[in-house]
Amino acid sequence: MSAKLQEQQLPAWGSDTVTGHDFSSCSLAGKLAPVSRLLAACARVKNVGLALPPRAYFAQFAVAMPSVG
Repeated sequence: MSAKLQEQQLPAWGSDTVTGHDFSSCSLAGKLAPVSRLLAACARVKNVGLALPPRAYFAQFAVAMPSVG
């Protein structure tokens, strides 16, 4: 994913992202993997932690980020 974002030179919609995770039973490393990949691609990431999709969507506007991941 990070190579793809770097290849695209991080368009405006992908350079700042809000992320969160749900109640799934995957490990913490699995939940944070997308965050680390976005950071590796030089994206600015705000992780809102445990969040169902509607919460992550509205958090996007609360922290003034253009996208949710």
